[in-house]
Amino acid sequence: DGSLSFSARRMGVVLYGHHNPLGACRKSLAWLAALAACSIATARKALDELEKGKYITRCRHDRYNEKLQRLVYDQYTYQCDTRYS
Repeated sequence: DGSLSFSARRMGVVLYGHHNPLGACRKSLAWLAALAACSIATARKALDELEKGKYITRCRHDRYNEKLQRLVYDQYTYQCDTRYS
């Protein structure tokens, strides 16, 4: 897609290259940024752009932290639209 920025296209290559057969990719933002050779802030913007273009869907997970005695945020799962694989 010509409307996507270079960093969004690069992040798309990383996500689509590392998703499972069902299209899900559960990697940390730092790991994705390292593979895409960009900063975490740029990776976040690229993921926003991919989600806005409906190439991916993000789902945030929560987990219970025993030490804090409350729910805390866990990793995102990035669901890739397999029509573009």
